[in-house]
Amino acid sequence: MPHPTIAAVVLDMDGLMLDTEALNRVTWQTAAAELGFELTDVAYAGLIGQTTPVSEQQVADRFGPTFPVDTWRRRRRQLWHERVAVAGIPHKAGLLAFLDGMDALGLPMAVGTSTATEPAEFCLRTAGIRERFRTLVAGDQVARGKPAPDIYREAARRLDVPPVHCLAVEDSSAGILAASRAGLWPLLIPDLAQPTAEAQDAAHQRFASLFEALAWIRSGAAVAPRNV
Repeated sequence: MPHPTIAAVVLDMDGLMLDTEALNRVTWQTAAAELGFELTDVAYAGLIGQTTPVSEQQVADRFGPTFPVDTWRRRRRQLWHERVAVAGIPHKAGLLAFLDGMDALGLPMAVGTSTATEPAEFCLRTAGIRERFRTLVAGDQVARGKPAPDIYREAARRLDVPPVHCLAVEDSSAGILAASRAGLWPLLIPDLAQPTAEAQDAAHQRFASLFEALAWIRSGAAVAPRNV
């Protein structure tokens, strides 16, 4: 496919920049198991890319009225913070090289994540990358989360760049569909969940890592003038 003319880049957070999806999965599953419920890998994969309230509701619907949602939520968060306190929040392979590459091209960047503002800010600052981004659009800042286009439309608006001149880099099917519906150019780098057929069709390109995405951008992406 041809290279688009780009003036900005919007990146997802969990599973794309930060290696947090595996951590999230184990804490969601462990907290459920302690209460006598099994949240399988397949079931968790279906939650990836959505806002936390939507995902929590899907878990509650799966397990039924006897599932103690509030207890599970508190325990899940406790487990997550305990693990982060020990191991921190690791980057996905190629992240810093990718961010450096976008800076070298003069492309402003935004974060577009389904995670709510407070935990997203915490994760980005703990990982040491918050200052790399001009703005953060989180799931609780818009009316609809991914796969609706709201997060990506708002990110392009804040960057003051038309969506057609923005790249979106995503790991989830919900995120790819959100970016495509907002009119951005979606680049897919799958993490824990394999993309749906619809997401694969919507993706402009698919890569195995941020290193590959960076190489593709460098190989021919035209950088649009700032007044596009």
